[in-house]
Amino acid sequence: MTELLIHKQAQVEALSSEKATLLFRIEAVSRMLDESKSRIEISGSSSRDKESGRPLFEDRIRSSRSQKCL
Repeated sequence: MTELLIHKQAQVEALSSEKATLLFRIEAVSRMLDESKSRIEISGSSSRDKESGRPLFEDRIRSSRSQKCL
C-alpha cells in the first residue's frame, strides 16, 4: 500500500508540474494575443485616417514641430 501511495503522489506532482507549465504557456499566448489586438487596432486607425484624408498621428507631430521651429 505504501508503494501505491508513493506512485500516486508522484503522479500528482507530475500533473501539478504539467499544469503550471500549461498555465505559463496560456499566459504567454494571451499576452501575444493582446499585443496583436493592439497592433491591429493601431493599424486600423491609421488606415481609417488615410481613407478619411486626415493626416496620420506622426504627420501631425511633424507638422506641429515644424510650426514651432518657424
